[in-house]
Amino acid sequence: MRAKKPFRGRSGLRTGAVALAIAVAVVLAPVSGADVSGVTVSASSTVPGNVAATWTFQLTTTVPLTSGDDVTITFPSGIDVSGANGATLGGAFAGTCAMTPTPTSGQTVEVVLVAGCTLPASAPATIALGGINPTAGTYPTSGFQIATTEETTPVAATGSDIVITGGGGGGGGGGGGGSTAVTGVTFSGSATTAGASSTWTVGFTSSASGALFGGVGNGYLDVTLPAGFTVPSPSVSTMFATGFLGTCPGVPGLVGGQTIEIDLPTGCGLAPSTAATVTIDGLTNPVTANSYGGATIATSADATAVSPTSGITITPSVPTPTVTSVTRYGPASTAANVMLTGTSFGAQTSDITSVTYGASGTGSTCSNVVWASATALTCTVGADVAPGTSVVFIVTVEGVASAASTASYTGVAVPNVTAVAPGQTSTGSPVTITVVGQNFGATGGHLSGVTFGPTGSGGVCASLVWISSTAITCVISTDIGVGNEVRFIVMVDGVSSAA
Repeated sequence: MRAKKPFRGRSGLRTGAVALAIAVAVVLAPVSGADVSGVTVSASSTVPGNVAATWTFQLTTTVPLTSGDDVTITFPSGIDVSGANGATLGGAFAGTCAMTPTPTSGQTVEVVLVAGCTLPASAPATIALGGINPTAGTYPTSGFQIATTEETTPVAATGSDIVITGGGGGGGGGGGGGSTAVTGVTFSGSATTAGASSTWTVGFTSSASGALFGGVGNGYLDVTLPAGFTVPSPSVSTMFATGFLGTCPGVPGLVGGQTIEIDLPTGCGLAPSTAATVTIDGLTNPVTANSYGGATIATSADATAVSPTSGITITPSVPTPTVTSVTRYGPASTAANVMLTGTSFGAQTSDITSVTYGASGTGSTCSNVVWASATALTCTVGADVAPGTSVVFIVTVEGVASAASTASYTGVAVPNVTAVAPGQTSTGSPVTITVVGQNFGATGGHLSGVTFGPTGSGGVCASLVWISSTAITCVISTDIGVGNEVRFIVMVDGVSSAA
């Protein structure tokens, strides 16, 4: 055990070894009854040999403690303290209070306050120890004793006996019971886009009995990533970002499937009821944008795995496309060519995963998809769109789908020309022609135009008049030549008849 420092009275001044005897008597008078108080002890596990368990002591001092002061904790026989490997200080302890306890002679562990660590008088404080190895048995709390540099008389703990039986859970004055769990779990990525390489930060808060102590085989975290994340084997780089005490350099996280075990190094610890974060580098996000469940974290002290309140959201790696207009074009056919305009249609035809259509944008797939630009593409709608039926479109680019278009395409019956009157005419003067057929539209507003010529095109009828869905008139004003045959093409709602 460390040599005891001279007593420090309530004035805060230390009494030197050369002080007069009468002065010593005056200064030491307050020592009578000036011992620690409120001593309790609890264990987070009742399993024999569980060196990962947390032993938590509570105490209140009558004088303040500062750096260099120590607290000595004596355990009863049957509990091996030689492996004590870390202490975390809570409650009224303030400042930088990272330290590693040093087992002393017999059953005593000494915890030394490091530079910057203080404890005010008359304020409850806690000390949590790890690496303690109990054998099965019943341990009266009176066998656990605490003294300090300033209060040298050991004071026994009070409360229920601690029973180590292998039944799990805690015991002793205020000890816990059953498997505990961290709270406030969060997962956040430096990049959340699909397929991106990302560093993920995992946040959590340890339980009241969830102190962790560094050292191989003792304190550790188990972080599990959802299926779809790529976790390189055999290890990944990790860092103890916030909340941990002591010297906590980054360590390799050992990979087993989707789970990463992060062992706290010697000299690193985490206090009970403390928020902390750890970072994991070198992970690759799933290639598909979605919300992924199944992320969890557990610790050696809080063994119940806990997930964040919501899944991990992976966002698209490309902008979401939009469809703003739909236009039919081209000759008559049982299928229809359409042009879609919008945004984020990619950089080439191969970027377009699919173009679908239907009452809600799905059900059928456009064929002959051709990329025109980042804002336009063409494709062919099948004959499954009946006349009068409206469909909307969804464009998917590199796996990212647009919303269903607000613009729609309505199936149109293909017009058909069956007769023209008069069947012949002289040349050199305008002639009014009556074109007879079907599907010329419900009103004249649907009539797009009439062309004529040897193949149905070349000339445009003037003075176009819609009579009914089966008849229209127009004026031929072009010299078509004697003996030449002409054909007519009627266009309704952009759909052309055969010549």
